Amino acid sequence: MILILSRSGDLTTDYVIDWLNFYKYPFIRINSNDFKEKALKINLQKKWFLIDRQKIFIPDIHAAWYRKFKMKKIEPFQKSHIYIR
Repeated sequence: MILILSRSGDLTTDYVIDWLNFYKYPFIRINSNDFKEKALKINLQKKWFLIDRQKIFIPDIHAAWYRKFKMKKIEPFQKSHIYIR
C-alpha cells in the first residue's frame, strides 16, 4: 500500500490516483485538511492508525508520497480529536 500525503484539490495527485486505481494498486490518501475535519487515532504499540473510522496498519504501508502536504498549526481546541497511544 502507498500512503499519499497531499492536499485536497491537487490535480497531479488526482492523476496519480487515477493510475493507481487503473492498476488496482492499494493506497490511502490523507489530505492536510483531514486532520482538521476528521478524527485521528494512532496506536504505536499495535502499529495502526485510524482516520475517520478507517484503520490502516502501518506494516501494510510500503511506500509514502509526500506532495504539497501542509498543516497549519493545530489550536488547542482542535487537539481534542487526535489521540496517540
